[in-house]
Amino acid sequence: MSALKSNAVVVLSLVVVRLQSALYSIISDCDETYNYWEPLHYLLKGKGFQTWEYSPEFALRSYSYLWLHGLPAKVLQLVTDNGVLIFYVVRCLLAVTCALLEYRLYRILGRKCGGGVASLWLLFQLTSAGMFISSAALLPSSFSMYITLATMAAWLNEDSRTAIAVTAFSGLIVALCLGVSRMLATSMYYRAPMSVLSDLPPTDKELSVCYGKEWHRFPGNFFLPPNYRVRFVESSFTGMLPAYYDETQNGTQIVHDYFNDQNMGHPHMLFELSRCDYLVDFDKGAFYDELSAEPNYSVDRKTWSIASSVEFVQAEDIMSNYRPRGAIAKVFFDRLHNDDVIQQIDMTTWYTMGKLPRKYGSLYHHLNGPDELTLEWLERSKKTSGRFWLQLCHEVAKLFLNMFMTQTDINGFLKRGSMFILSEMQFDQFLTAGGFFQHRERQSALSVCDIGAGDGEVTLRLVHTLQQKRNWQVTTYATESSWTMRNRLNEKNFIVLENLNQIHQADLIVCFNVLDRCFDPHVMLSDIYESLDQTGFALIALVLPYSHYVEKNSSHLPLRTLLEPWPPEKRLTVEEELEMFFDVLQAVGFKIRTWTKAPYLCEGDLRQSFYWLTDYVVLCSK
Repeated sequence: MSALKSNAVVVLSLVVVRLQSALYSIISDCDETYNYWEPLHYLLKGKGFQTWEYSPEFALRSYSYLWLHGLPAKVLQLVTDNGVLIFYVVRCLLAVTCALLEYRLYRILGRKCGGGVASLWLLFQLTSAGMFISSAALLPSSFSMYITLATMAAWLNEDSRTAIAVTAFSGLIVALCLGVSRMLATSMYYRAPMSVLSDLPPTDKELSVCYGKEWHRFPGNFFLPPNYRVRFVESSFTGMLPAYYDETQNGTQIVHDYFNDQNMGHPHMLFELSRCDYLVDFDKGAFYDELSAEPNYSVDRKTWSIASSVEFVQAEDIMSNYRPRGAIAKVFFDRLHNDDVIQQIDMTTWYTMGKLPRKYGSLYHHLNGPDELTLEWLERSKKTSGRFWLQLCHEVAKLFLNMFMTQTDINGFLKRGSMFILSEMQFDQFLTAGGFFQHRERQSALSVCDIGAGDGEVTLRLVHTLQQKRNWQVTTYATESSWTMRNRLNEKNFIVLENLNQIHQADLIVCFNVLDRCFDPHVMLSDIYESLDQTGFALIALVLPYSHYVEKNSSHLPLRTLLEPWPPEKRLTVEEELEMFFDVLQAVGFKIRTWTKAPYLCEGDLRQSFYWLTDYVVLCSK
């Protein structure tokens, strides 16, 4: 029985690590995209890029290898047409195949060479950066690796002669550190080309997504939503770019005059920049130079607006500025750099307004901060985020949990992600300024409900303020969509509701930074209004500049945006966005009592001590 358990652990370890490779390893070479994934996309969906190697005139590559993977993908296509899902299922099939072949070799190594040798081999396999990258790659070299694994296992099974490699203990440690470091680096710092396309909105008309200097990082049409086409615009690269297959039944047999074997570029592959609907570019921090062959387009705000941006390590700058190369070393370096920047911040600007909105400026209440309790929270966050091994365990755990849990669920499970907005003293000052405590002298009890309460720490600060002010008996309700956070709220004696409709005549409803994260913010505001007592108040916070993201919606878009129309025809100032927000509240029926500016602080991680956004907190009543 113990042997069966041991084998099950080995199989599970190999399968889990290889599936992590399938889900989180990047496409390391554009050859994999354009010579394998794109032709496969064409075979499945009738659309994809063709390289000169596949042109019938040269015919350097065969479609046989592609159909080996295309057949299961074709079967899957009968169930779903989701390109991203098909991409990852094919990758997972490759990963599981590799894991099973590795397990067979492990068993034979254990029988022929002993359990110690087999265990060391397994350890190297699980922590090898090369295996992490290659095990799920759609490349003939990876297929050859599978064959080699099968051949070696068969050979060892027939022949008892074995070559035993002896490695110094220090070499083992170095190999383990380098392997894990490389795996973390590729997953954490270089995923931008594969993730940025997920923010493209659904569309009914054909739109063009253009690539210039970043053409070699395009992950493939599997990552594009329907009705999008990738186009290439002129850059400093003068070689031959891929072109779309002729989308007919015999598209693979048509000879095109724009392919050649001299790597000479052809105008057919290029698209006019002015006709692009979206442009994927790498912001290197340079100024915009319209005469450059590869200008920094994101700085040209007259022509382009940033729809989405994802962090990506700029390797050239790392080397030129003597930054470390290892993933763990980079984390330390970034942490020191980010914390140094944080030290220079004037934290009083978190609470001050440079200019007040015209319509609602008289209702602004200035908070003095950061106060002592805020600074204590920041210091605790620095200490917690500075525990390297704890934070490293969190990062590794997130790699596994991301497969089936949202980021909020993961934070709840790992007991991290603590938030801070106002201290007890600041809550007291703000509620007093807005008239919350007036005419409540005779009340002995209060009912408070926090929507999207998270871990409940912000709510507990507010409740403590109320209890200290009037010695009220406070009944605390909360709603939360994350099941792990609900468990944490139950541990803190919150009454957790399924939805806001379960509470009526609440004295105070709190909605901190949920309106830009929910499916329909207008319905939520109406529900808040209806759930309040006639003398009830609502405490609402919104991060500005406004941006929406719905975590549990596949498109991450709300049914209706809070601020409408959005995006606006022209870029708005924060003061203009504030006025739009307050107008929305008044349209529901709320009366604005007072408002203020405060930091929305979040517990830090390996990269920096803490994070912050700019919050605008509003106290309103019926």
